[in-house]
Formats: sequence, C-alpha cells, structure tokens
Amino acid sequence: EDYKGVNIDYSILRASKADREYISQKLDERKKVYTEYLVKEATSKSKKIIIYGAGKKGTRDFNILMNRADVQIVAWVDVDWENKIKAGLPVISLKEALKKNYDYMYISIVSDMVIIKNYLAECGVDKTRVIFSLDDVI
Repeated sequence: EDYKGVNIDYSILRASKADREYISQKLDERKKVYTEYLVKEATSKSKKIIIYGAGKKGTRDFNILMNRADVQIVAWVDVDWENKIKAGLPVISLKEALKKNYDYMYISIVSDMVIIKNYLAECGVDKTRVIFSLDDVI
C-alpha cells in the first residue's frame, strides 16, 4: 500500500535533508510568532505600574516586578532622580512619569507614607491609584 503522508513524524523522516531543514526553519518561525503573541497578550493584560522610590526597597521591588509577565513597569520615579541616573538606575522625574499611561503608582519606600500620598495627590495623582503593598500589584 502507498504511504499517504498521514504520520507527520514519519513524513519528516522520509523528507530530504533540505526539506527537513526547511520544515525546521518554518516550525521555528511559527514558535517565534506564537511566543511573541503570548508575550503581547500577557503585556496587554498586565498592570501598568509606576514605582515610586529608588532606594533599597525600591530597587528590590523593581527587580522583583521586572521578572513578572503580569506587571509592566512604565516608569520608576525618585525625588533624587538625577543622582539615581548618575548611579546607573533607569529613574525619571515624577513630572515625566505622570505623562505615561499607568494603572497604579506603587509606593516603594519605608517611611512617610501619608506624606508621600498627600504629595502625590497635590501633583495630580488619583489617590485610588496609589498602592503600598506588592500584594496589591502581584
């Protein structure tokens, strides 16, 4: 009986070396497209976060959140942003951060929470978008 090409594994084994390389290349391209799609889907559903604070706690939280697919850090802010940039951190000013599209501003400092929340409200940040716990983010 003639082989009808029903078993893909057997079909690939019977293919020439050039055909197997072509098939492998096409499969890799499809995997790449699918992976890019999954990343795009995860990003579109992720929470867009501004991190406020680039001290020890802020740096730790930044590193934690950078590795999460369900969180997109749109900005990292610190009052001492100029010195933080000189130290090599990707920090921007609050004024620049507020121009970005975000869901929440995560306060990542250990003191003066009420003062910071009031200061942010004065700068135009909606108090309902200010969060203080990583549990509220992840």
